[in-house]
Amino acid sequence: MSLGKQLNLVIESAKTELSWFFHPLFELGKAEFSLAKVAFLVLMVIFVVFLSGRFKNIIIYKVLKNRPVSHGTKYAVATLARYVFLTLGLVLVLNPAGQFQAW
Repeated sequence: MSLGKQLNLVIESAKTELSWFFHPLFELGKAEFSLAKVAFLVLMVIFVVFLSGRFKNIIIYKVLKNRPVSHGTKYAVATLARYVFLTLGLVLVLNPAGQFQAW
């Protein structure tokens, strides 16, 4: 048996074994949610929150490091930038899921 046929056999076997993972659990509006989609959304939201925290630290300690402003001002600017980053990230993650219609 060739490698391509073996690979196709493994893929077909995985599809049948994991079909429960992709089976729709519930509907919300027009979107169907499976366990795989919910798990992916949760991981992506966690990733966006993590990245927004890193973005805030980069703004404070790299971009505004040598600026002649107080630490409180740096913190406020970085927090606002984090909120913008977080909002855009969540819109981008949730929009394909059918949860948020931005326009």
